[in-house]
Amino acid sequence: AKARSLKIKEKVHGIGIHPDILQYCESEWLNENYFHAILEITKSVAEKLRQKSGYTTDGAVLVDNCFGLGTARNPMLAFNVLQTDSHISEHTGFANFIKGFFSMYRNPKAHDPKLLEDTQLTEMTEVLVVATIIQNKLDHTFKTGFK
Repeated sequence: AKARSLKIKEKVHGIGIHPDILQYCESEWLNENYFHAILEITKSVAEKLRQKSGYTTDGAVLVDNCFGLGTARNPMLAFNVLQTDSHISEHTGFANFIKGFFSMYRNPKAHDPKLLEDTQLTEMTEVLVVATIIQNKLDHTFKTGFK
């Protein structure tokens, strides 16, 4: 199990896996259950959004609630001051990135039977890297005062 864990950590080429992710998926990856590891990794992102916002929704709706997409400059959460078009563009891009993460990785695992998939270590390490990028950015979000 330890050798498998090291193999996974080597695959992400020195990128430190965000510690909030490990508690969700380490037992699955140690058992080479990459299908469920990916699902659990995506849950770590959704849970952090819920903890930061207090919303109970999920997926794209949760992201829209948190980052105010469609409500013009009134997001509950932000990671920059939203004072310029570039700030707003970056904010919107990050929200869309998270929505894409859920659509690309969580939704297939949540809706397709494991029996019909051959989820490989490479796919799981990819999800670990993307989730780490998201988790690191979420660590720096703050409540804006809007709801």
